Amino acid sequence: MNDLRAALKGKRILIVDDEEDLREILVDEFESYGAQVLEAKGGFEAFRLLMDQDVDLIVSDIRMRDGTGVELLQKVGALNKKNPRVILMTGFADITPEEAMRQGAAAVFLKPFELNSLLSKAAEIVNTKV
Repeated sequence: MNDLRAALKGKRILIVDDEEDLREILVDEFESYGAQVLEAKGGFEAFRLLMDQDVDLIVSDIRMRDGTGVELLQKVGALNKKNPRVILMTGFADITPEEAMRQGAAAVFLKPFELNSLLSKAAEIVNTKV
């Protein structure tokens, strides 16, 4: 737990999911390890947030009503400022994990996933230089 706290403390993380319960769980978990967390209900809202806010990591669902995670991944990649890394989550096979990684995702988690695995991967990603 101390390792996760050290790795995530002060990192700015954007959680994007139209499923409110999952979004709240992820926000609470990341905050419990000292991360500064922003949240959005969909890809369009997330991208608007990114125009004014710098974040270290985006954790986004793929399938959402207000802009998909893949669309968000593509838009983030086109930004000219420091691009945050992106972890995608999905319960459906809209895109293979391999294709998502080719498009720039740092990791892909299939729902349901082990929360500790997601937190550990997030900590690893935000502390790895690209």
